[in-house]
Amino acid sequence: VKHQFQSLKGKNEIALRTKHFIDTNYTQSISLKDIADTMYVSQHYLSHLFKKEVGDSPFNYLISRRIEEAKRLLADSEMPIHEVASQVGYGNDKYFSMLFKKITGQTPSSFREQSKMGTE
Repeated sequence: VKHQFQSLKGKNEIALRTKHFIDTNYTQSISLKDIADTMYVSQHYLSHLFKKEVGDSPFNYLISRRIEEAKRLLADSEMPIHEVASQVGYGNDKYFSMLFKKITGQTPSSFREQSKMGTE
């Protein structure tokens, strides 16, 4: 039986499974402990391994994954910003907006306006 990660030789399986777990569950409230428990490893080991293989911490990868999806939702829908925040796993839209601006340099609403202008 071929293992699903066999084609990705050289990459650590735990790091790949962690990335997949985050990609699948980023809309949920997940912590490093949740991920580590799912992978049956310590949080420290998971963080170290993931950063070595992926180049970023699991937490930063989770944030990036959420922000990328938020950008897509902002550009492709008229969904209110608090709903976009909720859709990508943030219950607090103020925190989401602060994080979005920190990462993209724009507020969610200015990002939406700019992406609408770019498509017209």
